[in-house]
Amino acid sequence: MRRGIFFRTFRGYAIVVLLLSALTPLLLFRTVRSRFTGSAYSQLSRTAYALEAAFQPLLVDSAFGRMAEMASRLGGLMDMRITVIDREGLVLADSRAEPDTMENHRTRVEVIRAFRGEPGIDFRRSATLGRDMLYAAVPIRVGDSIPAVVRTSLFFADLRETMQDVGLNILAIAGSVLVAGLLVAWVLSGNITRPIRRMAEVARRVREGDFGARAAPSGIRELDGLSTSLNDMIARTHELIGDLTAEKDRSRAVLSSIAEGLVVVRRSGLVMEANEAFTELACAGDPVGRDYRQAVSEAEVQDFMGAALEGRRESGRMEVGPRCWAASCAPVGDTDQLVFTFRDVTEMANLARIKRDFAVNVSHELRTPLTAIKGFAETLLEHAKGDDRRYLSTILRNTDRLINLVKDVQTLSEMEDTAARLEVGPVSVPKLLESLVPIFTERAREKGLALRMELRRPLPPAKADAFRLEQVYINLIDNAIKYTESGSVTVRCQRRGDFLVSAVADTGPGIAPEHQSRLFERFYVVDRARSRRTGGTGLGLAIVKHIVTLHGGWVKVGSSPGAGSIFSFAVPVWKE
Repeated sequence: MRRGIFFRTFRGYAIVVLLLSALTPLLLFRTVRSRFTGSAYSQLSRTAYALEAAFQPLLVDSAFGRMAEMASRLGGLMDMRITVIDREGLVLADSRAEPDTMENHRTRVEVIRAFRGEPGIDFRRSATLGRDMLYAAVPIRVGDSIPAVVRTSLFFADLRETMQDVGLNILAIAGSVLVAGLLVAWVLSGNITRPIRRMAEVARRVREGDFGARAAPSGIRELDGLSTSLNDMIARTHELIGDLTAEKDRSRAVLSSIAEGLVVVRRSGLVMEANEAFTELACAGDPVGRDYRQAVSEAEVQDFMGAALEGRRESGRMEVGPRCWAASCAPVGDTDQLVFTFRDVTEMANLARIKRDFAVNVSHELRTPLTAIKGFAETLLEHAKGDDRRYLSTILRNTDRLINLVKDVQTLSEMEDTAARLEVGPVSVPKLLESLVPIFTERAREKGLALRMELRRPLPPAKADAFRLEQVYINLIDNAIKYTESGSVTVRCQRRGDFLVSAVADTGPGIAPEHQSRLFERFYVVDRARSRRTGGTGLGLAIVKHIVTLHGGWVKVGSSPGAGSIFSFAVPVWKE
C-alpha cells in the first residue's frame, strides 16, 4: 500500500525521536550508575584511610576488644560496614557480625590488594550477610609492615535505590521529550506536506482543464521554488495548448481546403487525420479513429494503403469508378505515421491516352504511305541518272528515317501504355548477345572499330522479356557504333546481388555533363546535325529507359568529353 508523504515524513521524525528517547535514558543511566559506583568506591576508600589512623594504635596494643567496639560504633555512625582483617585472613573486628562466626578473608580480592600496599575494591555478594556489597580495603601500616587491613563496605541495595530514583527522573524527562518530539514532528510534517498537497490539488485542477489554478507561497524556500516553477509551467502549458489548438484549427482548415484526398495513418493501421476529399473518395463515414481496413470501402485504395504500410509501395495509380487517381505516401518525420495523398489525374490520364492513341494511329497510318514512297523511289532509282539519282537517294534516305521514327514512336507508345505487359521469363544474356553482336560486326569493321564482349561467367538467367531486352542492347550498341569514329565498343555483363548489370562502353567523343541528365528524354539529341546525318530519331534512349523501368531495373550514363561513354542498365535475376 502506498503511503502519503505526511506519513513518511512523520514516520522518519518519529523513529528518530523514539530512538533518542530510548537510547538517551539507557546511556544516561549507565553513565549515572558508573559515576555513582565510582563515587561510592572513592568514599569507601577515603573512609578506610581515615579509619587506618584510628585502628593502628589499637592494633599495636592488641586491643581487639576496643577495636571491635570502635568498629561497631563508627559503622553505626557512618552507616557502613567496617571490618579489620589480619594477615592470616582472620577477622579481628566487624561492625555487622561476630568475627568468630566469619570465614577466613585471605582470598578476598580487595584484601589481597590491600596487603600488597595499595587500595583494593570489589563488588560481590557477602558470604556473611548474603547481600550484594561494595568493598574498599586499605593497608594498616605499622612501620614498614602491614599486619592488617581495614575494609569498608556499603550495601549495593542502598545505592540501587538512589539510582532507581535517578532513573525514574530520567525516564520521566525522556517521556516528556518523546511527547514533545512527536508533537514537533507532527507539526513539521504538516508544514511540509500541506503546501505539497496544495500543489497536488493545483495539478489536479490543471489536469481537468482549469489553467487559472496557481500554487500559493508556503514560506519554505525549496517548496516556494517548486511552486514558482509549477506556476510557470502551467502558464507555459496554457500558452502551448492555445498555440496547438490554433495550429490544429489551421491544419484542419488547410486539410479541408485541399482538393486532393489526404489521410494520415499509423503503422498499426489507425487513421489519425483525413480530409473531406479522402472521405468522399474511399469511405462511407468519418474514418478518423478507426482502422483503415474497416473505414476504407474502396478495395483499390485499401490495397494500396496496405502495401505502403508494409513498405512494398510508395506510389501508384488506380481507378475508382470513372476517375483515375495518382496515389503516393511519405513518412511523417521520425514517427510511425504515413501521410497518403490521392490526386485526381483523370484529365491528365485522358490526355495521355489521347496522345498515345494519336501517336499509335498516326504511326500506323504513316507506315503504309511511307512504305509505298520507299518502294516507288527504289523502282525509280534503278533507272535514274544524274541529278535524278541523287534526288531519289535523298528521298530514300529520309523515307528510311521517317519509317524508323514511326517505328520508334509506336514502340515508345506501347511502352508507355499502362496496360502493356511483358512476356517475362528466364533469358540467357550470353546467348542473346552472341546472336546480336554479329549483326553489328560488319558495321564496326567498316569503321575500323573493335567490337568486344566481356562477360563475367557464370551468369544466371535474367528475369526479362527477351524481345524487349534485345531492343535495349540493339539501341545501345547501335548508338555506340554510330557515334564512335575510332577505338572500340565493349559490351560487358556481370551479376551484382539480385541484378544483372550490363554496360556498353565506347571510345567516342563523350558527352558533356549538362546534356547527361536529359539524354533519356524523348527527341533529345546532343548534336542535331550529326543525328540527321546518321539517321537518329532521338527516341532510342527513351525507349531503353522505359523498357528497363518496366523490368524493375535502372539505367544510367557515365561520360566526360573526350573520354568516351558508358551506358549501364540492370535487370533482375531470374529466381526459380
